[in-house]
Amino acid sequence: PPVRIGDDAMWDRAEASLKKALDGLNLPYELKPGEAWVTGELNRHYFSAGQEQSEAARLVQEELLRADPLAPLNWAQSAWRHLAAGRLVEGVAAARRVLDLTEPGNLARTYAAYCLALAKLREEAVGLFDQVGAALPGTPYGSMSHFLSRALQGDAEGAVRHVTPQLEQAAQWTEYLALFLADGYALIGHREEALRWLRVAVEGGFINYPYLTKHDPFLAPLRGDAGFEELMQQVQRRWQPFPF
Repeated sequence: PPVRIGDDAMWDRAEASLKKALDGLNLPYELKPGEAWVTGELNRHYFSAGQEQSEAARLVQEELLRADPLAPLNWAQSAWRHLAAGRLVEGVAAARRVLDLTEPGNLARTYAAYCLALAKLREEAVGLFDQVGAALPGTPYGSMSHFLSRALQGDAEGAVRHVTPQLEQAAQWTEYLALFLADGYALIGHREEALRWLRVAVEGGFINYPYLTKHDPFLAPLRGDAGFEELMQQVQRRWQPFPF
């Protein structure tokens, strides 16, 4: 499972360690076991730390797609990065590339559906979420897909019904799943639960201040809320020291 990093000092060490690993592989490189995983972790690090639009992150993203262009999660990461910067055409194309590379039961499709929802293609996103949910019954990603599908449709009761103990446990250790729960709860007006899971995402290392305060459309109902603004002040203090 992904490493959970909630300590800012550990973010610095994580970046240094990942870069050292890549240096040891003498980039650019022919693809070898483990290289794409290390590059993918560094790419994830940049997004969680709110550095995904930096030049360093751009180079890592390009290298990731060059090194392993058939890995669907690489395209999902690319889609999210583009959409966070307002590059709609590129983001949608990357999200749809995930579909070309996967079968209905691949968890990368949950991220692709999320990106399509970011691009305001809600009908397409809902259809894809439902497809993933049906293909992965009883799993965290299957439950999350059903949850977000219902949330996008404004079905609060239906959405909450799909928040299982297994999903909550997975979200405690995966900052992106915690963020998705916060997004969904915000969409259906469950502000306290949305803030609770947003805190979990932040504690897990998601300190992408620009995304949380500006670019995540699903959190719009929380902006202006005292609890949200207080949390964002904490996020900003942790995000600002990072170089861009």
